[in-house]
Formats: sequence, C-alpha cells, structure tokens
Amino acid sequence: MDFLTTVEVAQRLGVSPREVRRLATTGVLTPVKIGTSWTFSDTEVYRLQRQARHPGRLWSARTAWAALELLGGASTELIDQPRRSRLLARLRALEPQQLHRLAGKRTEVHRFHASDRGLSRLSRFVSPTGISAVADQATAQRFGLAGVASEKRVDGYTRVDLTIVVEKCRLVPDAAGNATVRQLPEGLAVDHLLGTAPVVAIDLMDSDAVRERGSGRDRLKELLDGV
Repeated sequence: MDFLTTVEVAQRLGVSPREVRRLATTGVLTPVKIGTSWTFSDTEVYRLQRQARHPGRLWSARTAWAALELLGGASTELIDQPRRSRLLARLRALEPQQLHRLAGKRTEVHRFHASDRGLSRLSRFVSPTGISAVADQATAQRFGLAGVASEKRVDGYTRVDLTIVVEKCRLVPDAAGNATVRQLPEGLAVDHLLGTAPVVAIDLMDSDAVRERGSGRDRLKELLDGV
C-alpha cells in the first residue's frame, strides 16, 4: 500500500488541499502521520474516486436488499408486487458495477485494524460475507477463489451495537484495515440473505484486491444474466 500527500490527494480528486483536510476531519478520509506529515492510503483515495465517478441517487437499503433477494432467484416481501416487477426489469438492464453502486446504501460499512486475537473475537460477532465467506472451501471454489488466504481478514454483518464490537475486539479505525464490520439496517428482516451468492458477490466487489473484486463482479454478472 502506498501513501499520498495532501496535495497529491487533492490532485487525484480534483479538489483543493483545504477540502482534503475537511474530508479528513469529517472521517471520509483517514489520515496517517508519517514523520511530520499527514498522508492518506492510495486504496482509500481510489475508493473515493470510484464513488465520485458515478454520481446519482442510490437505492434505499430496502430496495437494495430486495434486489439481492430477487437476484438469488427468490421472490421478496420487502417491497410490493408493482415495485418487484419494476425492479426485476431494472436488474435485467444492469451491469455488475452499476448494481454495486446502486446498492451502496444496503449497509453501513466500518473498517478497522485488528490484532489476530481481535479478529478471532470479531468472528464471533459477525455473519461472514465477502472474503470471510470464501474461507469455506466449497464457497471459494464457486467463486474461483480457492487458495485465497482469508484467515488474517474478517468481513461480516452484525446487529450488535458497534461500540460494543469495537470495545470487545479492540478495533482501531483504519480505512485500509483487515476487519470490515457491516451494520445490518434496522427494521429490515434480511438475515436469511446473509451468505447467499448475491450478497457475498456484491460484498467481494468492495475489496481492494483486484482478484477478489473481479470474482464478485463475474458472479454478479452470471446472476444478472439469469434474471
């Protein structure tokens, strides 16, 4: 992982250095002090660039999860029949990257750094998805990711209060960290969808690793083609 200066980040994002500092103070960017200078990880800046290139309104969490349930071949009770029909038609016209963007509000994503012990504790609080889901050999083979080392990373969904998870697992905020905690939306009964192919695939597309991101994209493409 490389680190960029404030000026370099400003150039990449097309904003002023002052705006970069504002993004840092509001938590959009995570500064890392190297020597006497504040720097930013290139992976985090790249993620922000991708979001900026695709403006427009995102789906609500309810619509996003309904789309993932439909993509898995089941009906969904999250939305009514007229909206289900419209959403199915929309899915048939989407590419994986578009779906990934539109479903961006399906969950609140928090990234941290954790020790090996912290990762072990965290796995008790979350339902695995993304790279953690493909730790299972059969799942890894379905996604073409057999042999990918995942024991040093955890990615999962939880309904436990985030402050409790952070305290119990001693997590440190880190935009490029090895622990990803996804808060399930309140009021939506979507737990039965965790671990399904559409959810694992779309979460893999959040990865900073090209191979993992590509695997999620390819699986989503297969699912979209089958709608």
